[in-house]
Amino acid sequence: MHIVETQDELILMCSHIGSDAFVMDAVCVDHEKHAQNNNISLLMFYFMSSKSLWCLPLHHNETLPIANSLSKVKDHLKFSIHNKFVFDKKSVIQLFDDDYDFIDISILKYLDEGIIDQKQHETNAHIFIRSNFRNVSNINACTPIYKHIRAFSEKINNLGKINNEMIRDDGFKFVNNTMTKCFAKLENVGLCVNENFTEEFGNDQTKHIKNNLVFSQYNLLTSTGRPSNRFGGVNYAALNKNDGSRECFISRHKSNGMLVMMDYNAFHPRLIAHLVNFNMSAEENPYAYLAKYFFNKKEANDEDIAVAKGFTFTQLYGGIDKKWLHIPYFSKIQEYIDHRWKFFEQNGYIETPKYKRKIKECHIPDANPSKLFNYILQAFETETAVEVLGDILSELNGKKTQPILYTYDSILFDAHKADKMDTIKKLKNIMERGKFPVKIYVGNNYKDMKQISIP
Repeated sequence: MHIVETQDELILMCSHIGSDAFVMDAVCVDHEKHAQNNNISLLMFYFMSSKSLWCLPLHHNETLPIANSLSKVKDHLKFSIHNKFVFDKKSVIQLFDDDYDFIDISILKYLDEGIIDQKQHETNAHIFIRSNFRNVSNINACTPIYKHIRAFSEKINNLGKINNEMIRDDGFKFVNNTMTKCFAKLENVGLCVNENFTEEFGNDQTKHIKNNLVFSQYNLLTSTGRPSNRFGGVNYAALNKNDGSRECFISRHKSNGMLVMMDYNAFHPRLIAHLVNFNMSAEENPYAYLAKYFFNKKEANDEDIAVAKGFTFTQLYGGIDKKWLHIPYFSKIQEYIDHRWKFFEQNGYIETPKYKRKIKECHIPDANPSKLFNYILQAFETETAVEVLGDILSELNGKKTQPILYTYDSILFDAHKADKMDTIKKLKNIMERGKFPVKIYVGNNYKDMKQISIP
């Protein structure tokens, strides 16, 4: 292992960056903090042709940093034409404030082999220090460099063979590039909180607050491919609607701002209609349509629609009962399920509807037709959401209004009045896409929100 401590050594390491494929790992000063609320302590490199290990200290107690060393590394990354592998691209591009065509090894492994073990490689020293000095911030900057080097070496030794062919796969490109960048940007915005945040979630949360902002973390490598979202012990994807936990999330713009939530109406039934090519207009309520069949009525009342909603979810997620296959919507779904299951049995995989990510046997344990359909549906939901988020981020580029939280069937915005109602209308159109109606809610905090109508 080469530890870079002089300008000459830095120049030599940078020459490797420009001439060799490598695996890079960024060790943050504090392993418990979000990348957006952190600094890089050490940069580790494994150059694949020379099989050499290098360590560049940036913020560590054992060394003095070399002036402009990170800037020089970034300059060489820009012009490197070789593969640049990392273990967590989303966090790395947040730390680097840019993407340098990084290739996420964890995504490659996930798509090729199924769910991966994302536990950190830690030495006994790491475990001892983190167990006994939990209240010490920036602990990685105090942990001996050679212990970090050993942990990185173990990562490299356990790496196994990298499937380079998959780098050209459309499904990989979607997750590694489009999806990763999209959620990195969303995380970077952060959620503004008031003083009640630590009361609701504990005083330990203080270390996660930066300029009154907290940062969520989307995990893209879940069993179904639908991102989960938790950080620091807070499950941001499932904040309780009924207690006070949502009340501490407010607008960063104070009196000039407002939280705006756009919530899809009957999102999954409509998604499924598009997935299976069933013609359903955006104006039609899927539950009202199905209630007429369930209760053999020409017109369904509110009670019928409410009951039909429960019936519908039972069929969609538990398997369609044969007695309902006379309903055109369900018969079309069953036809799709049968077709996809037959393909899966014959080929050992299916491709997701939009970006052709392969869902293989290793991704879906104990597969059956209904379970496979749910995996496809959640993949379709995620791919649709990423497209929407990408368009939203482009629309809001340079504006004060920003998306701050994605939760499967809704997006929460921190809106500034300077962007006016035209911006909200544009966001509504982007989300709806002429297919998926949304309800709009506004409020001073995430708990107390009221529905409004926008033409």
